Parts: sequence; C-alpha cells; structure tokens
Amino acid sequence: MDLLFRLLLVATLGYPLCMYSMEMVIHKQPNDPFLIKLREDFSRVPMFEPQKALEMDPTLIIKPLDMQERPGVCYNYAIKKIFKNHGITQNFNIIGCQDWKNILQFFEEIKDSKDYKIDDLVIYKEEDRIVHFGLLANPQSMLVESKWGTIKALFTHQLFHLPSNWGTLAAIVRLKKECQDGPHQNSLVSYIRNNMEKSLYQQQTLMCTKICLIDSANCSDVNTWPKTLNEIRQILEQVPAISVNICNGLRQTLLMIAVKNNNYLLAKVLLEYGAKKEFTDIGGRTALFFAKQNKNEELQKLLA
Repeated sequence: MDLLFRLLLVATLGYPLCMYSMEMVIHKQPNDPFLIKLREDFSRVPMFEPQKALEMDPTLIIKPLDMQERPGVCYNYAIKKIFKNHGITQNFNIIGCQDWKNILQFFEEIKDSKDYKIDDLVIYKEEDRIVHFGLLANPQSMLVESKWGTIKALFTHQLFHLPSNWGTLAAIVRLKKECQDGPHQNSLVSYIRNNMEKSLYQQQTLMCTKICLIDSANCSDVNTWPKTLNEIRQILEQVPAISVNICNGLRQTLLMIAVKNNNYLLAKVLLEYGAKKEFTDIGGRTALFFAKQNKNEELQKLLA
C-alpha cells in the first residue's frame, strides 16, 4: 500500500475534530486575473527549488532552509514561532497539521487593522475550512511570512501571494494575553500535552508513520526507489516529530537499512537530513559495516 495513502487512512480514522469556531473579520482575495494565475503557478513550485517562485514574483523574499532544518509545514512553523516568542520552548510531538487548529481557543481575533502586530497569526480559509497558517511580518504593508507546505524555504509574501490551494480568505488572531505567561500559559501547555500529544490518535499516527518510514527504507525494488525517496522526504519535512534516526526492532536506523539494500541515493539524502553514521545496531554494527559487507565501494566512500 502506498505510504502516503496509509498515513492518510490513519489520520482519517478517529480524527479529533476541531470543535472550536471563531467569528473572524475576513480579508478577501481580490478578484484579479493576474493574481489568480500567479497563485496557480506557485502551486507548481518544486519541493527543493524555492527560487522558482521568485522568478514568478520578484516581490517575494525567500529564506532557503538547510536540509537539517525541519520546521514542519505552515501550522508547525507558525505556532512554534509564536510559542517561542512567549517563552514556550518545549518540543511537542504533534503529527497532523490539522491538530494545531485545536488550540485556536487560546487565541483571540484582532478586529482593527491598526492593532495588528508582527508575528500575529494569519489564518487562511476557504469557505469554512482552515487551510493555511502564516505570521504577520509587516502589519502596515500586510506582508506575511509562511512555510509553503514541504517546500524547503520560508517565504515572505503579500497577503494573497501564495499557492492557490491555501485559501481566498484571511483573518488575524493573537495568543490571548492571559496565555502569554503565567498560570494560563501552563494550562495551554498542559492542554497540548494531555489532549493532543497523548491522545490515542497521536500515538497511533506516530507509530504508523515510523513503521511506514522503516518499510519504505527497506524496499529492495530498485524501480520504486525514486517514488519511495520522494515519500520519505515528504514525511521528514511534514513531521518534524519523527527523528531521521528512528530504528527498527534490531536497532537499525533508516540509514543502515538503506545501506543494506545498496540504496545509495536514499543513504545520501538521509545523511543530508542529519542521519548519524556512528549509530550501531543491536549487534554493534554501523552503516559502514553493511556497506563493507555488501562490497559497495560507493557507499563505503559516502560513509567514510
């Protein structure tokens, strides 16, 4: 079964719906043919070629990310930055992008544009569906900073200069003042830990994601390697809670498994993501051991 399909299946079954709703003052996308076409073009920007978006729109500011930087997708990035601004530095093992919507009950709408501040949360909607998060980078000119899915960069853009599938409506909210420090902030952290992170849904999805990654790395069919590599990249980008050094029951990491299967390209990508060469399995063997065992000189050179 396809990796992404399996993850979607788990994420759909028993998904905890966000019951919190907010009546928000909405900014609407202008009905401008040029803007509509630009947003459609943005939707085709490749994962590792963010500069192509700049060719389409010179007003963009793009900050490329190093391979080992894994801020997650838009929801993860925006919420974690807001938390960090208010001294919440803990890492939360939240898998699904949608789950971050459950904490909107701790935010309040900013109705007057004169009150907008840097790093206020920008919520993008399509009808009643929340589809994207961003952060105000410049309240006066309404520039927004956001992570465009799994594309390896941060984008600073005009309010509606982003891919077409991320909504035609936008609203501005802010973490409630009482949650910015003190006891109410502790309540926010406790809510995430107890109601989101420790939920059965989260635990099942986390386990399924790990199993799917290990299964994909263990694929020995050379013909499917390009597709498998793309799936693994997508998951590593989308789920920063998953370590690139996860292990199977023999304590063999994704890197060791790739090397055992002589999958040079996957091994190279995992190293770029920060996979550790020196880790050992239950028998004390490293990835280099398996490269030597297979007499694969190319992998031996990569791991030396």
